[in-house]
Amino acid sequence: MSWVPESGIRGRYAQFKTKLGRQMLEKIVGHKAFIKGPHGDTLNLNSLTEFGHYNPEFLNKLNTQLKTLYTNKTFVEKFQDFYDRELQDYLRVHYQAHNFIKYNPEYKTDYLNHIEHYKKNPELGEQG
Repeated sequence: MSWVPESGIRGRYAQFKTKLGRQMLEKIVGHKAFIKGPHGDTLNLNSLTEFGHYNPEFLNKLNTQLKTLYTNKTFVEKFQDFYDRELQDYLRVHYQAHNFIKYNPEYKTDYLNHIEHYKKNPELGEQG
């Protein structure tokens, strides 16, 4: 779990959500970000058994809007420093993890089995 600002992409989100959080993005894009999962008005980052399922309409429209934004040279120049300083290392780790699972699917199966174990034994996942 990475809710500490210095630890992981969730911590980075916690630091910057007041400037550009999920709810602001939903207003810009015009769709809810998630179609199901543990998230309500705020993100629930403590669930050991549920994940947010992104709304495909949100992702498609966000992707379209970002492509337009990335053609703006001024935006790219201003955003590059922020990306390099705050996001690059974290996003690269997530990309590497995605590729690792993609080419080693047995680990994904083990992880999903682990989640299923917590669903069947919720007392093991209680955080106090």
